[in-house]
Amino acid sequence: MKRFLWVISAIGLAMVWSGSAWADHVGVIDMQQIFQSSPQVNKINGDLNKQFSPQRDKIVAMGRTLEADIKKLNRDQSVMDKTSLGQLKDKITKEEQTLRTAQGEFQQALMAAQNKAMEAFMTQLNKVVTQVAEKKELQMVLPKTVVLYAKDSVDITADVASGLKG
Repeated sequence: MKRFLWVISAIGLAMVWSGSAWADHVGVIDMQQIFQSSPQVNKINGDLNKQFSPQRDKIVAMGRTLEADIKKLNRDQSVMDKTSLGQLKDKITKEEQTLRTAQGEFQQALMAAQNKAMEAFMTQLNKVVTQVAEKKELQMVLPKTVVLYAKDSVDITADVASGLKG
């Protein structure tokens, strides 16, 4: 029984020691800060904004037209004849469907373009993180948002941001 307790104690002590030794080699990075401060991400966002602003403006205009027709329906339905009322309701229904379709297509195209544009940046980011981690002899790098607590972790955000700019 004593031997069993001694073995359990030794295993527990080894786990605590190895965990604390391992924690010295964990880096954390604030990905939100990297994305906000990166010139590459700012350029990607600007390019996407230029590319997709005409489509976005068209969708906004479609929404305004739909809103105006709904207001017209609500305001004038009591004085409209049945034919005009039916035509206006049909028009509103078609406008809603067209708007939903356009919004869905816009979102899909925007997400696909964002993903494609971010691939190169993410490759560069991974390269810089790897270089910084190897230089600081880190065994693991985690995003700050997933780390609840790490006593002796090393924040490499500034080093990575510097590496992305240089």
